[in-house]
Amino acid sequence: MEPSGITFIYSNVDFDDAHLPFVISDALTLRTATSSEVLELNKHLEKTYGTAARFVVPFDHELVEVEKDGAKKTIYSKSDKSRWWVVAFNGCNQEIFKLSKISTLLS
Repeated sequence: MEPSGITFIYSNVDFDDAHLPFVISDALTLRTATSSEVLELNKHLEKTYGTAARFVVPFDHELVEVEKDGAKKTIYSKSDKSRWWVVAFNGCNQEIFKLSKISTLLS
């Protein structure tokens, strides 16, 4: 059996669902994460960061400006938009390392 897997995009980048899944190469596909994948990542983040995990901004939230008592402030609010993205791969994932290097060029 050929190895396969995913890597999460750990960023607040936003993709238009109409263009997904997007084939990056023969071995790589950009797509929205499944609910079970998101659940597993959240378990991993909680295990890795412990109680500090509450300071990691959830990817299902977005910045929203609110006004309270005449003062404006920005808070994180639950979003209806998809925020969880993965790059799925087949075979060896050496191309993932190339994508990591390329992503450093993106703002």
